[in-house]
Amino acid sequence: MKKPRMTRAHYTFLAQFIDDYAKDSKMWEGDHIILASRMQQALMGTNDNFDGERFYQAATASYKEPKTEMLHELTPEQKAAQ
Repeated sequence: MKKPRMTRAHYTFLAQFIDDYAKDSKMWEGDHIILASRMQQALMGTNDNFDGERFYQAATASYKEPKTEMLHELTPEQKAAQ
């Protein structure tokens, strides 16, 4: 399948749309990341100057990394401090 020639304006529009849609629909964070990543992959080859990492960062701008302390079990001291 031949890929269309795209411009920075196209990439900006798509990245903003993905980020806004994910935020407005309260999309699960994992789905937001997958959608941005899949679109990044699909856009590869549409322009020699396409910066996939920059696109991904823009498409996930509203995503916030979970706090690392929430990913680990709390120690007894941390539980007592709560």
